[in-house]
Amino acid sequence: MPVDQDLTLFELRCYRTQPGRRDDLIRMFETHFCPAYEAGGATILASWTVPQNPNLWIWIRAFANGAQRRRALERFYGGAVWRQLAKDCRATIADARTSFLLRPEQAFELGHPPDRADLPQGLCRPWEATVFPATRAAPVAWAEARTLRLASARRRVWLRRAESTLGVAGSRSQGDPPAGPSVHHHWHLNPTACSRLR
Repeated sequence: MPVDQDLTLFELRCYRTQPGRRDDLIRMFETHFCPAYEAGGATILASWTVPQNPNLWIWIRAFANGAQRRRALERFYGGAVWRQLAKDCRATIADARTSFLLRPEQAFELGHPPDRADLPQGLCRPWEATVFPATRAAPVAWAEARTLRLASARRRVWLRRAESTLGVAGSRSQGDPPAGPSVHHHWHLNPTACSRLR
């Protein structure tokens, strides 16, 4: 589905699945939920697994503004796809409470992400993400133009492509991640088939 307007509101969601159920959830999402979300006006920007945690799935849905988000979520959760599969979906999830509603801190190249039909096939580059307090100074090593920097009043989330290519064995990231007690999360991320960030 083409994305025909700038995205200004990003919702990063972290799901901890029941043991061994992550891939079941991702298959359900990519087959049924992703098309339904995008038909209703949302953009599924990213979908990632975490090699160090086989029961963690991280994804981002994005919108042009808050009003579009409200309409898109009403269409999805009031739609036939969710009504049919909600019970099966919930059975795969242990915890879906971690979520960040964010806006861009700077202009970035993904304001118009690629159309789904134009996504490259085959090998994908892994990503990294760090979540830290909004009051913390920006990590110097990550102050690069290609970093996707998102923030709320309480959190900052920085995302960037890792240096290596994702192959059969998984991801290998280069460079030092931000460190210290104020970093809430640092993830190495592998794109799934529906991710526009790859």
